[in-house]
Amino acid sequence: MQVRRVLFVLSNLFSDEQVIGGAELGLLTVMRALRKSGVEAYVAMHGSGYYGELLRREGIQFEVVPLSETIAKVSRNRQVVWRSVPILLEIGRLAVAVGGIARRWNIDLFHVNHPYGYVACGLAARRLGVPCIWHLHEGWERSFTTRCLEFAGRVLADHVINIAPYEQSTVSALTDRVPHTIIENAFDFEELRQSQNRSRDDVRSELGVGPSEVLIGYISHLAPYKVSEPSYAR
Repeated sequence: MQVRRVLFVLSNLFSDEQVIGGAELGLLTVMRALRKSGVEAYVAMHGSGYYGELLRREGIQFEVVPLSETIAKVSRNRQVVWRSVPILLEIGRLAVAVGGIARRWNIDLFHVNHPYGYVACGLAARRLGVPCIWHLHEGWERSFTTRCLEFAGRVLADHVINIAPYEQSTVSALTDRVPHTIIENAFDFEELRQSQNRSRDDVRSELGVGPSEVLIGYISHLAPYKVSEPSYAR
């Protein structure tokens, strides 16, 4: 099968104020690289904000599919049984929405990046008869939720991507049965080289920060789960 159009479902971006992390920036680098090889990237997400602006700059089409706060709290490492009914309803609604988007854009492949998105897009992909890739960006703690996802993945995932051997080892119940590949997060070295020629004032101007305002930079996405869950404290 020749893939010409890929739908990236970025289910981690929930609002226009959502701070984007390394996974989202890495995927933007992947989208740029795909274009050079003749593959067009499309995006479905739940909020746009700054990431939407980045996609516009690249000329990448995207669509926002709003979801409820109930499903926003879903984590691969959190028990969610008591919210299972509203979560399943939202997953079903997302499956219908992304299925419609995929038909409208003639999508050849789903590329999904969040637990409930894995299930919703897997269902939509099966209905449309196109492959679905699950991209796992972190390790999974053992829980009822992860066991359900591993079981669902055997039916709904055509391929699994992990970002490192440790993360792959936490989902062996899935990757022992589904083809998988370890691919480290993408990084644009050309962008880094170009940034070395930018002045301090250029950066401040792009970010809308005045010359007398304090500007603090940090590396990585700061999020509570990275210190509250054991797999991120290693």
